[in-house]
This record gives sequence, C-alpha cells and structure tokens, in this order.
Amino acid sequence: MLYLCRWRYGTLSACFSSCSSSGSCWGLVFELPALKRPKRPIIILAGLHGVGKSTYAKPLAEEFNLEYVSTGSVFRRIAREKGLTVSQLSELCMKTSEFDREIDSVTLSLLDSGGVVLDSLLAGWFARDVESFKIFLKASFETRCMRIASRENRPLEEVVSETAAREDSERRRFMEYYGFNIDDLGLYDMVLDTGVLSQGSVSRILKTAVSAYLEEKW
Repeated sequence: MLYLCRWRYGTLSACFSSCSSSGSCWGLVFELPALKRPKRPIIILAGLHGVGKSTYAKPLAEEFNLEYVSTGSVFRRIAREKGLTVSQLSELCMKTSEFDREIDSVTLSLLDSGGVVLDSLLAGWFARDVESFKIFLKASFETRCMRIASRENRPLEEVVSETAAREDSERRRFMEYYGFNIDDLGLYDMVLDTGVLSQGSVSRILKTAVSAYLEEKW
C-alpha cells in the first residue's frame, strides 16, 4: 500500500505502509487507493522524453480499439495555460505538488477503468499491482534530443539544455514526492530500445507483444 506523506519541510514523499509504523513519517496526507483489476485492458508505454511513446502508443490504441491518453500532453497543456515552458513548469513542480496531483488523478482514474493505451512516465509505477502490460521504451539521450528538435523545429542546443534540466527535475521530484526511481526498469514487462531498430520494426514488435498479452490475459 502506497502512502503520500508530508516530510519536515512540507513537501510530499512516498513511502510504503511500514513507514507509518516506523515513526519516520511526519503525517499522512492521503492514501492512494488499492486498485482492483481494471474493467478493460491497460497497455502502458513509459519512457523518457523523445523515445517515441506517442508515435507507438497511438497506432496501438487504434489497432486494438483502445483509448489513447498521454499524461505528457496534460503536462504540456498546463504549461501553456500558465504561460510557461515545460522546463519552467518542471521547476515550479519542485515547489508545489499541485500539478503532479492533477496528472496523478487522471492516471489513477484510467487504471481503474482500463480500456486504454497510456503514454505516461509514471503510470507503470502506479500500476505495479494492477493487471496491465507495462512497456518501457528507451533511446540514447542524443537520439532523443535530436528527435525532439526535429519534431518541434527547434535548435538542438536549446533542446539538449531544456531536456537535461527537465529530466533532472523529474528524477529529483519523483523520488522526493513518491520514492520512485524512474531509472529502475525492474517493474516493466518489456524494455525496447527505439533507437536501434526502424520505426516499422519497433511497431511490429510492439503489436505482436500486445496481441500476445491480450490473447493470454483477456
């Protein structure tokens, strides 16, 4: 059971139920609900920025008649509404958990209902005890930055700086808020490097794997 607890300086951090009995917590804020088996299948595509989550998640959703949802899109929408860059919003998130909680609520709702291909960095962690197919996509930092620069028509140097800052903020924030080490890939059912094979080959591998999962589990 995962708890969100308030530490000495008022920030949120995650701990397991043993934390509450150890005396190390400074007060329970709220408890994440124990999630039951979803009503419909859940496919999770996780990975750092620029690995191709949306590139592969959207076709998978269409192929298997599932909804496509991107928590990254929610984050970018919040940034636009606040008139901030994603890096600036990431830094703001180090000071308040408001925006992370907004995204978390979307994720938890989807994990309960299912019927979704979820493009999300943290969904795999929230779904550790939920029936789901958790896939982590990876690629080198250089490859990811080049993809982002090309996609957004921005200078590579700018993208490198922004991506490094954003991911550093996320690593620190997710560890502080939840106790999640996003570099720990042990919880995933499948890890695939999208920088090694062509887009077509990666798509075929993912479709085959998801099809096998759905046939065996659903």
